[in-house]
Amino acid sequence: MFRIGQVFGPLATRRLSVAPVPLWTRGFASIPATLVKQLRDRTGASMGKCREALEHEELDLEKAHEWLRKKGIKKAEGRLNRDAGEGIVAVAQSADRAVIVELQCETDFVARAELFLDCTDAIAKMVVNEGSGKDLEALGAVGLPAIGSLAAAPAKEVLLELSSVLGESILLKRVAQMERPENGVVSSYVHNASRPGIGRMAALVALRAHPSVKDEAAIAEAARGLARQVVATKPNYVKVEDIPQEVLDSESQILLAAQRAEREASGKTLDDATAQKILQGKLNKMYQEEVLMKQEFLRPGDDAKPPTVEKYLAEVAGQVGVDKLTVEAATLVGVGIDSSL
Repeated sequence: MFRIGQVFGPLATRRLSVAPVPLWTRGFASIPATLVKQLRDRTGASMGKCREALEHEELDLEKAHEWLRKKGIKKAEGRLNRDAGEGIVAVAQSADRAVIVELQCETDFVARAELFLDCTDAIAKMVVNEGSGKDLEALGAVGLPAIGSLAAAPAKEVLLELSSVLGESILLKRVAQMERPENGVVSSYVHNASRPGIGRMAALVALRAHPSVKDEAAIAEAARGLARQVVATKPNYVKVEDIPQEVLDSESQILLAAQRAEREASGKTLDDATAQKILQGKLNKMYQEEVLMKQEFLRPGDDAKPPTVEKYLAEVAGQVGVDKLTVEAATLVGVGIDSSL
């Protein structure tokens, strides 16, 4: 009889040696929690990914950081084709110009993350200071400073690393830039700002004073009111003259055809004079909905019948002592919003 585990023969007098087990085969239990925390603080990666990186690089913090960056960026590049339907917009302004940038992500959870907001803000500031005349591709090569755990690098690389940290597709979707006109101002408005200059929708409006600026603060406030109007009503055009003739022709034909069909259905005819009168009324209604200058100006807390934007600007011009104020440009950028402005 012999007991299980009893050794016979030459092995009985020889001490068995066991080769050391490499660290990366021992499991997460051998990785100090303090190192995991340090790596997580530096990178923003998950606890599991930090342990995996430290295990792979035998507890070398710097190498683990580099491993995470390389692996994260590789994965981030694969996310670029995924739908990114959420996001945020940020506004930045200098003495001469203003910009809106839209940074997209996949979920509203990431859109609320502090690091995501910080990056959007930093990109807006970079564009207003260094991005004049640059398209999205050119802006990707412009450097950004260090942002939280993200190292200073060109914007494109920063966004790839941000994607690796947050685990979602991150895309610089749109950039709107507006120069301050001669004898004018540029103002902005951000709707439901989560922090100053950052929200889900924003507008810029440039006003020019004729012949020169007087009371710049009052004119800038008027421009801000118009930017708020643009966000609230989402017009497609600044003035009637901006509507392409083919759009007007097509709309007129549709409206006339509808009116004639309605009259014929009731057994009545529609003469040309009446048709043109009805058409003009329909077009005027369209202008009130789609043309900024023809809209009623929204005055919060004012119950009186509002003037049109056109008349409101005439009022402000008289108050500040200039001949007239004209809207030189207006633009609207919002998450999930397609605007022709």
